[in-house]
Amino acid sequence: ISEEGIGALSVFLRDNSSLRKLNLSQNALSDEGGALLAHTLRRHPRLEMLVLHGNQLGAKGGLAIGRLLGANTALQEVLLWGNRLGCAGAMGIARGLAAHDSALTSLDLRNNRIGDDGLHALIHDARLVYEMKIIQLQDNWITDAGLTTIARAVDSGNFRPRHLNLFENKYSANSAEAEDLRTTIRLKYVEVKMPARGAAVIGPVAHLPQNLGRQHHVGAWPAGIAHGMAGDLFRKPARIDIGGVD
Repeated sequence: ISEEGIGALSVFLRDNSSLRKLNLSQNALSDEGGALLAHTLRRHPRLEMLVLHGNQLGAKGGLAIGRLLGANTALQEVLLWGNRLGCAGAMGIARGLAAHDSALTSLDLRNNRIGDDGLHALIHDARLVYEMKIIQLQDNWITDAGLTTIARAVDSGNFRPRHLNLFENKYSANSAEAEDLRTTIRLKYVEVKMPARGAAVIGPVAHLPQNLGRQHHVGAWPAGIAHGMAGDLFRKPARIDIGGVD
C-alpha cells in the first residue's frame, strides 16, 4: 500500500471513530506510510487492535509506532512480527512508550532482529513493559546476554509479563545464562514451559485455569505449579517459552 493509499485510508479512519480492529498486514507498508498511519491513529478513540505484520517497517516506522502506542489510550494489542524494525526500531518503540502512558497489554515483535540492545531498551526504557501481559520476541537474535538482562529484570521485580516467548533466538539452551533464567523463573512464575534441548521440556507444563484471581482454582493445579503462588496471582508472570539454538 502506497503513501497515497494510506492518505486516502486516513480520511476514512478519521471519520470512523467506532473502528476497533485494523488489519493492514502483508501490504508492503513502508516507514513513511507507517508514520502517516501512526499519526492518523494517535487520537483514534476506540481502536483496540492494530495488525501490521509482514510489512517493511524499519527504524523510523518503529519510532512512529512508539509514539502511537504512547498517545493512544485505547490500543491494547499490536502485531508487528515479520517487519524490519531491528535494534533501532525497537529502541524507537521503547522511547515512545517511555514518554507517554499506554493501555497496551500485548506486543508481538517476532522476527524483527531487535537483538540484545533492542531487548534491553524495551525492558529498561519502556515503562509499559513492566505490566504488559504478552510479549512475543521469537526469532530476534537474542543471545545469552539478553537472557541475563531478562533474569535480572525479573528478579528485581521490574519485568513481569504473563507470557514471554523467546523461541528461536541465538542463545544457547545449555548456557549458564539460560540456567540462571530458569532458576529465576522457577521462583517467580506461576507456569513454566522451558525446553532445554530441542523439544525437551524441563519443569512443569500446564494450561492455566480460567479466572486466575479466584484462589479456589489453586488446589486443582498440577503439583508444583501453584507452590508459593496463592497471593496476588494476576501480579505474577505466567509463562516463559525458551527454545534456543545451540
